[in-house]
Amino acid sequence: MFGKPAHGAENVIGAATLIMAAALGMAPFASLIWFQLIVAAAAGGAWVALLSTLNMAMQMRAPDAILGRCLAIYQALAFGALAGGAYLAGLIADLSSLKTAAVGASIWLSFSFSMRFLAPMPARGEGRVIP
Repeated sequence: MFGKPAHGAENVIGAATLIMAAALGMAPFASLIWFQLIVAAAAGGAWVALLSTLNMAMQMRAPDAILGRCLAIYQALAFGALAGGAYLAGLIADLSSLKTAAVGASIWLSFSFSMRFLAPMPARGEGRVIP
């Protein structure tokens, strides 16, 4: 009906992860307000693209029979990880500095980009049992 998407979910997630990592790495060192606004806009766009694409991919790839449970687990893990990561970043910022926390988060995101090669997302319909 809609045809083949121009960009796969894996590519959108990978690009958004790298943009967010670059924005986090540059933000604490930006001294000009216009540059900070550009970095914040790029980070915000990457954030929206990442979360909406992950949500869409989860809905498209989960089996219909257990879609609700899969989404519940996904949402609990995603938002739990966001809360845990925010706590950890705040703790690092308190113990060291904001720059250390932001650069550490940037490095962590860059590392998480490699997960697309170590554990790629399943293809549509992969793992579904057809009765």
